[in-house]
Amino acid sequence: MNNSSAGNKFYGIDTNDWIGVVVEFADTKNQTSGTQGWGWRYKVAIMGFHPTETTVLPNDKITYALTALPTTAGSGAGERLRTPRISQGDVVMGRFLDGDKRQVPVITGLLGRTSGTKFGTGRWDSKTGYVDGAKSLGLVGSETNEAPGPCTSSTKSLSSKKGKVKGAAGGLLGKAMGIKGLGVGVFDKVGGLNRLDFGSVANIAGTAIGGPVGGIVAETVVNEIT
Repeated sequence: MNNSSAGNKFYGIDTNDWIGVVVEFADTKNQTSGTQGWGWRYKVAIMGFHPTETTVLPNDKITYALTALPTTAGSGAGERLRTPRISQGDVVMGRFLDGDKRQVPVITGLLGRTSGTKFGTGRWDSKTGYVDGAKSLGLVGSETNEAPGPCTSSTKSLSSKKGKVKGAAGGLLGKAMGIKGLGVGVFDKVGGLNRLDFGSVANIAGTAIGGPVGGIVAETVVNEIT
């Protein structure tokens, strides 16, 4: 395929950089089902390199792209790992590891979806991330990674010890778990969440991410504001 920039204007067309769209997971069953899959690989239709028409080159004939992980994700050694959050229809960026041969693509990043994202059936259209039986839990309300404003939602009102659980956490508990009218600091009379202390939860989460020191720091900070 001729990838010269003459007549074609695509990102990275004269370099080893590229931008593309992850194809439908239905076309990658041998990877996602676990029967023949290995590593973190996704088939990516690369703009300016692969044709628009799937009749010319079907999705299942596209070469798999490897995924470069950030240092914070870990390699898996010593159980230090975080998995990629890449979905079908995501716009991803990357490079060809084999230079001009362009047969070994690697994903280096992705572009977040906005509230204006529209789904379609074409090769370059975005697709829903709810596949293989996955359903919305009402965490955000839409498939977007767009911040609603300059402020981050809080689990509580920092100016009052007697307020209600607000923000994203309150919405999660109310919609996804059916828990209404919770006070701040301690959950009371909520079944399995009876008297669940925020500091203890922060300690557990902090320990999982940053070890014992991280757990202590997280618990201290949360206790100060609750």
